[in-house]
Amino acid sequence: MIAAFDSGIPVALRAVTMLGVEQSRSWNTASLNEFRHFFGLVQHKTFEQVNSDPEMQKKLRQLYQHPDNIELYPGILIENTKIPMAPGSGLCPNQTIGKAILSDAVALVRGDRFFTVVFTIPCSFLIQDYSPRTLTQFGYNEVASDLNVAQGGVLYRVLMRAFPGWYEYNSVYALFPLTIPSENKKILRRLGKRSLYSFKRPSAPARPYVLSTAQSARKILTHPLACRLAWDKAISELTVKSLSAEGRVNAGVDDKLLKQVLYDDVPKGLEEVWNFYIKRTTQLLREGSCKFKDYAQVDIVREYLLTFTRADAVLSIPFTCSLSLHFSLFL
Repeated sequence: MIAAFDSGIPVALRAVTMLGVEQSRSWNTASLNEFRHFFGLVQHKTFEQVNSDPEMQKKLRQLYQHPDNIELYPGILIENTKIPMAPGSGLCPNQTIGKAILSDAVALVRGDRFFTVVFTIPCSFLIQDYSPRTLTQFGYNEVASDLNVAQGGVLYRVLMRAFPGWYEYNSVYALFPLTIPSENKKILRRLGKRSLYSFKRPSAPARPYVLSTAQSARKILTHPLACRLAWDKAISELTVKSLSAEGRVNAGVDDKLLKQVLYDDVPKGLEEVWNFYIKRTTQLLREGSCKFKDYAQVDIVREYLLTFTRADAVLSIPFTCSLSLHFSLFL
């Protein structure tokens, strides 16, 4: 019977399919229309509604005489599939199978322990596992979906954490892993977002070499063209400026320009900065030290960090909170 429908089932699996049909009959499972009625779908009134192929309609009439008699197993194999509404619509099964899959997904979500509410007897209040209370705010945001990244998908996080350094930050291989890159390119070009993504295949990151001697470090620092910084790529993506060897060679020019802007163009600019840190450091040492008989003790790490909190005195950055609050932020 299944073979007569030309359903595309491989010859090696024909016996398995026939056994499945026989088992469904022995279990008195619902027919195709009964199954659709259970899920609230419109029942097929004609064979044309089941399948648009005239040859298939003819075979259905010969075997079942009426759409109500179509068995569930053959019915879900030959029913018309959904028409793709947009490029990339990969989930386009027939309506009956689609309804069953989505219903199963909804049931799984509703029964998931992370979305359920637990009533605690000792405290007598409700706790939801999937909440900042349980996961912390950081954890809650970490697993949340962001529509601005990968259209809300989160599978890229699994791939990038399992294979760190293998993917570009905007790689379609990680952001849209369930669609082949060539199809992704068509979809993104149609949406006008082709230039925002990288189609470079994932590759193993370059192996870093660790320098363990002062002589090696000195040689690299004096010959910047001989090495490549491990964080060069990440920094260039963040700042839109590469820290390549050529850029590091010319770093002296940038340093001179920065010095001129911050110090030389301001009367006694460098002197003011120097005096600020001398006075501020002295003040902090006096305020934070604990005096004993003939010496004083100070937590140099804590007091040194505080010097960064008052950069507004030099760079005109407005800080409105207290030093103690800034200290807690730096920790």
